Amino acid sequence: MKRLCSLLLLIAIISTLVACAAQPSTRNTPSPNIEDGDPGQTVNPTAEIPTPQDTPEPTPEPTPEPENWEALFSDFLEQNFESLDSYSMITGIGFVDLDVDGYPELILFDAGASTAMGIHIFDIIDGEVCCVSTNPYVAEKFGGEYTSLVSISINYFEDLKLMEDISDKKRFFLVWSGNGYDGYIYQELIRFEKTDGVLRPVSLLSKTESKDENGNVTFTYKQGDNTIDKAEYDRLYSSIYDNAADTGYEAKGVFRWDYSKYSDTYDSFMAMLQDALALYEPVV
Repeated sequence: MKRLCSLLLLIAIISTLVACAAQPSTRNTPSPNIEDGDPGQTVNPTAEIPTPQDTPEPTPEPTPEPENWEALFSDFLEQNFESLDSYSMITGIGFVDLDVDGYPELILFDAGASTAMGIHIFDIIDGEVCCVSTNPYVAEKFGGEYTSLVSISINYFEDLKLMEDISDKKRFFLVWSGNGYDGYIYQELIRFEKTDGVLRPVSLLSKTESKDENGNVTFTYKQGDNTIDKAEYDRLYSSIYDNAADTGYEAKGVFRWDYSKYSDTYDSFMAMLQDALALYEPVV
């Protein structure tokens, strides 16, 4: 009997040991290696997650010009009369739609020097009157984010020519800017374009004639900022006018030198403003 009990006890111990050996060990089992491509792998939730890169927002274009452009320009001129007068910018005033968008720009003539007068162009951007083209001197007072330092010298509003491209019928303004003195003459052909919602004068061609103390004359020709020879200048000049036609539109404005009507007073300048508004003719 004792032998039977001992045999049963031995069988029970062996069964227990076999059952324990069948259980998997977790103490020395390596974790799945993602780089080894183990199937059924899971991502460690504490692993570093790449930070999304911010997408730069596009630069917003200025809002379209408002219908009340007359009031905005008038308020600007009324409030800035003294400053404009101090910069000699009340010689002439007119309104011309230089970017052909249905709304005119304000053009002010200064007293000028040598053989021509300078013009200063103002536009309405985001509901405010901004100077978009002037010389560096005036920019000290009226310059800003949208100001282009392109000096434009002409004598009459009619010098601003509305052209039409022969192929696509697109309309644009051209102007020959020029000035000079004894021994130096400068001419530049400028096209007005709209870039990112802002009027920009763009130099197409320019020519300078300079004379030294011995009377020797030197000519310099450029396309934009690049120096070119006379043959290339002539070719480009012909190409511009062969591919566009003058529409016959006449830009208009008023000048203070009409002494029968105007003087240098504030009231007279306001009268010039009203006459210039009355002369404005849309191009589109």
